[in-house]
Amino acid sequence: MPEIVTLGSFSLDGILLTAVISAALGLTGLFFWTRLDRQLQDGPWIDLMLNAIIIIGLVWKLGFLFRDPSLLWERPSSLLIVRGSVWDAVAGMLVSAVYLVIATRTRGLKPLHLAAVIPIALLPAMMAWNMLTSLPNRIPYAVLFLLLYLALLKLRKNGGTLLEILHIYLLGTGFGGLAVSLFVAWPPGEPVRLIFGLTAVQWLFVAHTVSGAFIRAPAAGLPDSKEIE
Repeated sequence: MPEIVTLGSFSLDGILLTAVISAALGLTGLFFWTRLDRQLQDGPWIDLMLNAIIIIGLVWKLGFLFRDPSLLWERPSSLLIVRGSVWDAVAGMLVSAVYLVIATRTRGLKPLHLAAVIPIALLPAMMAWNMLTSLPNRIPYAVLFLLLYLALLKLRKNGGTLLEILHIYLLGTGFGGLAVSLFVAWPPGEPVRLIFGLTAVQWLFVAHTVSGAFIRAPAAGLPDSKEIE
């Protein structure tokens, strides 16, 4: 999707529009899942994820005001035309993560449910984001996230626990993402920034893989993973 989308006499920020579409698809995927999953049906997961998305959007959109608050009274129009940086989006994700942890504790929800719900909403959102940006470079990532979401849905239907879903998500995203990143061409004209030989995205996939390696279903003799949930 281009950075500026023109609809008649209206011009829209293509990046923000892509983010809105991705968030909407993520919530739709979560809604569909919770309708099929009895353990998650009665939880306020849609509300929590929607609040988290709003927090990310506000921090990303208005993050520039923390660096230059004078723009608020010198150029009020900047609230409409200026968007925050990638780091503002990352800051929004961190703030939303803190919110989710606090909200989960105050509502007496199980942390494992939250840890499993986030990927359920994240995978469809990431599929849409990669489909709508930098085509065709990110299509393989979109296909990976779609296949992983469908695999997790099938696993849950066949009696897979939330712990197993989190385990498969982390390993599937980590190994799958690393494998895809080795064959996907870098967008033309975009500089390649390496950190100790890997890109930031590749290090994120490594973190997924390492985390997944530490999350396993209980071994024999320990309580069944369904009890942990």
